[in-house]
Amino acid sequence: MTLRVIGVPSSAGAHAPGVEGGPAHLRRAGLVEALTSAGVSAHDNGDLPPSFFGTPRSPSGARNLPAVAATVHQAASAVAAGEIPVLLGGECTLVLGAARALPPASSTWTATRTSTCPGTAGASSTAAGWPTCSGRATRP
Repeated sequence: MTLRVIGVPSSAGAHAPGVEGGPAHLRRAGLVEALTSAGVSAHDNGDLPPSFFGTPRSPSGARNLPAVAATVHQAASAVAAGEIPVLLGGECTLVLGAARALPPASSTWTATRTSTCPGTAGASSTAAGWPTCSGRATRP
């Protein structure tokens, strides 16, 4: 089984520009090499087309909707292509794309923000604002 590493360089749904550089930073930090040196089969499939922060609002009030929708579609297509996708990004639009492509309860999300799982002494992460305990996203 091989992990398919895919960069999603997007700040389309972010609160500020700059997070589209996340995939490049993770690669420069040696993420793929660390996986392979740990015995994990990983292939870097490069980046999807970048999408950038914007302030235009749609009639519904959603900000930067065309760019967000394009990123969601691109991420969903990449996830649906097979193998085990590992999406690298800087903002949560990629989570929407992954969720769109996968059946319910088939994915694990991680993020860089940390929180504490209720009822445990251990630390956890959040994914799109949802706390994750034991690597599974749990809805509040």
